Amino acid sequence: MLWTTGEGRPAAPAPAGGALPAVSFEPPGRAAETNRWQPSTQPADSAPEALRAVVDVRTQTLTLLRGQRSVARYPISTAARGVGSREASYRTPLGRHRVHQKFGADAPLGTVFRSRVSTHTVAPILTDPVDVEEDLILTRILWLDGLEPGINKGPGIDSRERFIYIHGTNEEGLIGTPASHGCVRMRNRDVVALFDLLPLGAEVEIVSGG
Repeated sequence: MLWTTGEGRPAAPAPAGGALPAVSFEPPGRAAETNRWQPSTQPADSAPEALRAVVDVRTQTLTLLRGQRSVARYPISTAARGVGSREASYRTPLGRHRVHQKFGADAPLGTVFRSRVSTHTVAPILTDPVDVEEDLILTRILWLDGLEPGINKGPGIDSRERFIYIHGTNEEGLIGTPASHGCVRMRNRDVVALFDLLPLGAEVEIVSGG
């Protein structure tokens, strides 16, 4: 079997607006004039909490959260060799990350990427639980950047330098089991949904579970 990182190699030391509707105005009544300068007793709308993702290695799931509320949950695959941050370990790093860059917007399902560039070819998607020779990166890429020095950021352990991605896979039949070479694999339709929901800079925490 050919072992590769997310790069396919060993790890190295989007409204047009219409016309506005007509609006009529009427002069305010006395009560409105009297209360004109009274402070509002209505609480201001708070800004919506940012979306974040939690990858659980034990349950092999990725949960999309807004605050503490689950928005969506997807089955995934983390590394067959378990967790770890060392270069060339083929393990999935734990800890807090952010979405550093995204690639593949509007690419057809199954599009093959090499070094984050579309090859404009589409791979067959295997739905049987088989491990094939080539670990293809398909459909969408969310490139992760570690946020914790000494854990997933810095020389020899840097998630971004290790090319740790969330990406689609040709081995969909293995989703739900540890099967990757370090990255977080998703079903191709699921990674499209995640790509559209999770913005640049969003936090992705990878936990061992328990």
